[in-house]
Amino acid sequence: MTGSGTTVFDAARVDPAHIIRLVDSEAHEHASVTALFQTVLMSALWGIGRADFSADSLTLAVASRLDAIDAARQAGTDGPELHTAAQIAAFKAQQIVLPTILEAATLLFEVGGASATSTARALDCHWRNARTIASHNPSIQREQALGDYALNGTLPVAAWVTSTIEQHAAASAL
Repeated sequence: MTGSGTTVFDAARVDPAHIIRLVDSEAHEHASVTALFQTVLMSALWGIGRADFSADSLTLAVASRLDAIDAARQAGTDGPELHTAAQIAAFKAQQIVLPTILEAATLLFEVGGASATSTARALDCHWRNARTIASHNPSIQREQALGDYALNGTLPVAAWVTSTIEQHAAASAL
């Protein structure tokens, strides 16, 4: 479901009001799509570390922002500020959720000792999945985007939009 992966649904019904064509959409809509992708990844991490209360509240807070965008879009009142706020909230939340869940998954082995590495328990898959998800979008890139936004007002979506448009153009040229 992320930009680097592909999901195909056959014969799925989708209300046209919920379809966003990234190539033809406004730049601010890319911000909320990025926030959605990041929230999906955060939700997967949340599932790995379900007892972590910060992951719970932060992920739900970003999801609420995405719900607000959808409601505003349906009412015809959405604006770029909602999309940007969702992306900033998602990036900030990830800076807390990702290292917290990775630490929890690592500590699982400290608490469980050698028996935690048993293939029968398969606890290592939680750490491996958390590590893979956490490295999907490098933390340093989010930190840089958040800093550039805070200091210069540069929208984090700008680099992502440029990359997406370039990828689309390259694919169309084939």
